[in-house]
Amino acid sequence: MRWNMAASSAVLSAVLSFAFVAVAQEAAQPAAPADPDGPKLVVEPQVFDFGEVWEGAPAEGIFTLKNAGKAPLTINSRSSCGCTVATKPKSPLAPGEETTFKISYSTKRLGKANKHVYLETNDKANPRFDIPVRGMVKGLFEITPTQQIIFQDIEVGEVASDTIKLVCQFDEPVNLKLNEKQNFGRFDVELKEVKPGAEYELKATTKPPLQTGRNYASVLLDTGLPLVPSITIRLRADVPAIAALKPSTLLVTPSMDKPIKRVLRFEYRKDEPIEITKVTMGNEDVEWQVLDNQRRQAPQTGKTAWDQLQITLPPYGEIPDRNPRVQVYTSSEKPEYSKLEVPVIKRDNRAQRRPAADKRRQPGPAMRGADLGVVPTGGRQPAQPAPAKPAGTAGAGQPKKPAEPASNPDAEALKKQIEEAIRKAQARKAAEEAEKAKQAEQGAESKEG
Repeated sequence: MRWNMAASSAVLSAVLSFAFVAVAQEAAQPAAPADPDGPKLVVEPQVFDFGEVWEGAPAEGIFTLKNAGKAPLTINSRSSCGCTVATKPKSPLAPGEETTFKISYSTKRLGKANKHVYLETNDKANPRFDIPVRGMVKGLFEITPTQQIIFQDIEVGEVASDTIKLVCQFDEPVNLKLNEKQNFGRFDVELKEVKPGAEYELKATTKPPLQTGRNYASVLLDTGLPLVPSITIRLRADVPAIAALKPSTLLVTPSMDKPIKRVLRFEYRKDEPIEITKVTMGNEDVEWQVLDNQRRQAPQTGKTAWDQLQITLPPYGEIPDRNPRVQVYTSSEKPEYSKLEVPVIKRDNRAQRRPAADKRRQPGPAMRGADLGVVPTGGRQPAQPAPAKPAGTAGAGQPKKPAEPASNPDAEALKKQIEEAIRKAQARKAAEEAEKAKQAEQGAESKEG
């Protein structure tokens, strides 16, 4: 089977999901019986429960690992998320040898902890030992009604205010103050002390003119405590655009050798409804339609409505290599919204990777699906990656030779892991079905008897 890293992200996600489920099912199978002549893992303690701690306080545990077997024991630690960090234990351990390692939990995350640290070993009875991480992180303040202040669907020139209450939960009074070295941008912020050291009110007010889209700011409140020097409150004001398209980019790959259908979300103001009049790419018209059966609107309280716009792009090979863009023309009388553009990114992962010394930042997976909105043609446009050059360029009048696909060790390793997980899952499923059929046959024979 040929592995193409440029395949559809949806297909890859489905395959990965199936593979990860298969791996999880495999991990859930009963462990093999212990080898009397092999290594044997002993862990003390077997659970990390740090109890109740205040945010910012350290939450750490020391664990002892011992090899109670007769052969060398290999150990590798892995955590279930970035908020839980486990040091690497000594490996391998000789028979009778023991070592320690530390687990730390980030107490910036408030609430109940429910994480895990896994020890992967060559002990047949404990190939994947699970250490649960439990505990409760308490916030210094109870913040109501929400942890942040958000102004939704407001106008560029609108002045709006909102207030949140902060009630101290700490064992002693906490004197909050606004950090002096901060700029609140398009907001004015006021902190009021209601009860000294115990209760405060934070008021945020928008400061026009706001920019279209989302306006952000962070408010740092100094506590005077070494444990938690400051508390951060997020501010946001959402100003709906007259018109916008999402997602902000369209990704195409060499595997798309037939006309490419894509769906964009065309957003517009309810009080200024506009229509799509034409869609092009360069100087060529693009086939398009508004999907009537998928027309959707925001909640009645919102100011934005949207339609689903389906467009049909030419195959990958017919899309221009230099700066391709889809232009969507609208009936808006405002020049900045009469034409919206969506960049088309041609991604060929078969091209040879650059040497490490010549690496440049490329849009990663998180950027591909980022829902950043579309900048109107009158505004600043997002930077586009330079098109990848083919491995060999023909001279004038000579046909171009296609670039040879480069070997990708990471892709090959991932492919093998996925195929192996799928193979095991299929074999296990077949065995289960055979066992069920056998039991059904035995049951039928017993009834006949």
